Amino acid sequence: MALLKKVNFNESAETTELSIPRNTSFTGNITTQSNARINGTVSGDITSESGNILFGVGSSVTGNVSGVDIAVGGDIRGDITANGQLSVFTGAKVFGNVHANAMVIEKDAIFEGHVKIEAGEKKQLGSTHERSKNKEGNYTQEA
Repeated sequence: MALLKKVNFNESAETTELSIPRNTSFTGNITTQSNARINGTVSGDITSESGNILFGVGSSVTGNVSGVDIAVGGDIRGDITANGQLSVFTGAKVFGNVHANAMVIEKDAIFEGHVKIEAGEKKQLGSTHERSKNKEGNYTQEA
């Protein structure tokens, strides 16, 4: 059994090439090859084809998100595809479907949607989901 890795999102300015600071709003789709740090508000899809994405506390995104390792400290309303690990931190809110290699949800985070975990493969978000979380917070298996 493989252990989940601790994702390090303390990138320096040199490794985070895309940054949307607090009190900043952006409307439109974003595509990058690098790491991204989102602390503001984005209305649109965010894709980092070979980098990690960090959504800081207070960030808000309405749109789909895809990247390698993704960490959420704010709110996301949209589907998430992580070719690595998705981490949803305490106080974060995710409303959408998830397709990832691994997923960690901390205590007091909110998640509403379907989850599909497939280790070792690049993912394309689809409509077939293996697990979902019901209103009581329990996971159920779908046929």
